[in-house]
Amino acid sequence: MPQTTRPVLIDLGKVKRKDAKLLKDGDGPLVEDVSDAISLAIEQLPEVADNAVFVPVVVLYERKPKKGATTLTLPFGFTR
Repeated sequence: MPQTTRPVLIDLGKVKRKDAKLLKDGDGPLVEDVSDAISLAIEQLPEVADNAVFVPVVVLYERKPKKGATTLTLPFGFTR
């Protein structure tokens, strides 16, 4: 049975909408950041003789709001 290690968490912070969409498709400038982090995690893993080691990867990011977009906040209890 393959071994599993602790997940690698990659926090990219705030990213552009377009970059986030490209990352979901496995493309764009953020893929290189994720790839570098995975390579670093694999280098730090101990050698395993016969079994493959799977490293779960969790990528965290927050999309930047669109320029000029405003959010309207209404008080609680407001009804139309």
